Amino acid sequence: YNCREWRMISELMNYGILGIWTATLLYDKWKFQKDMKRVIQDNTNALNKLEMRLR
Repeated sequence: YNCREWRMISELMNYGILGIWTATLLYDKWKFQKDMKRVIQDNTNALNKLEMRLR
């Protein structure tokens, strides 16, 4: 490889890694929000059951 081609390839690789990393971050954030909604829903259901029992 000559220097120019190698530099171009490494730049593309960096961009690819950055792209993958960004996509991973976005996916993790989305998944985390989904999981939190489920946890909150589960907790709400548990509290409702407890209230019913205490009445």
